[in-house]
Amino acid sequence: KENILKPLEMNRSTYLKQDFEKDDDVLTGYLPSDDKKTR
Repeated sequence: KENILKPLEMNRSTYLKQDFEKDDDVLTGYLPSDDKKTR
């Protein structure tokens, strides 16, 4: 985090699940599946 995210000023980004779960303002990403429906 210190070497990758902070230099890019990505202060809210995280690789850690516990940091993600502490944040009340999060995004859930969706990807299209093979049948063109989201999953």
